[in-house]
Amino acid sequence: ADAFRRSFELFRDEHSSEIHQEIARFIKSELNRVGETGDEVSFSYTPLDRHVIFNASLLAAETLAAAGKLAADTEMTELARKAANFVIRRQRDDGAWVYGEKMRFAWVDNFHTAYILRSLRRLRTDVPGLECDESIMRGLEFWLTSFFLDDGTPKYYDKEIYPVDIHSAAAAIVVLSELRDLDDSCVPLAEKVTQWTISNLRDKSGFFYYQKRREDVVKTPFIRWSNAWMLYALAKFLEAKNDANR
Repeated sequence: ADAFRRSFELFRDEHSSEIHQEIARFIKSELNRVGETGDEVSFSYTPLDRHVIFNASLLAAETLAAAGKLAADTEMTELARKAANFVIRRQRDDGAWVYGEKMRFAWVDNFHTAYILRSLRRLRTDVPGLECDESIMRGLEFWLTSFFLDDGTPKYYDKEIYPVDIHSAAAAIVVLSELRDLDDSCVPLAEKVTQWTISNLRDKSGFFYYQKRREDVVKTPFIRWSNAWMLYALAKFLEAKNDANR
């Protein structure tokens, strides 16, 4: 959805805009809504479940907010606001979010926290008057202090380092780059994570490994989870670094 939106914004490709709107209509009409009240809602991961997964619901909200903004559809915009409210109000006192609402989803990990921060920041732009600045800053402080070692190693969980997952690295680089105006440490930390990842998870032939575990490294070259995200992350970091240098 994000790719089709950006294709339309960059190239004014109407077909991309139509596809983006179709995705938003699917979210609006086909995904289950959990915990819906006057000003809150959570969208299910799929039409077949009713799980409350915070980052997945916010990705749905991002698409609705963008579609609502482009099509001047206030109903989509308000659904996005309600989904943001749902997640903001379930942030822990220490700034963290668990993965999902049920006890079996009650862990806190690096990349899902990063997803939530990025989604809230994007929703702040597309949903007029959304009050999320305080939530973003508390979440950012928790993320920065809980998920990275001094050498740039991206931990998997807030209380556990391993397995060091390539997606923890890639998502961290992306979100640190996007949120660089909120904290001066973001770009230097993104550089540390980038350097650590290249040194520890990159094969000499160019692809990136899946995970570094306590005793070994899983070198499977996944396209989406590992390499596409790392390509995206490196591009975002270069963008952020060039902006910081200017």
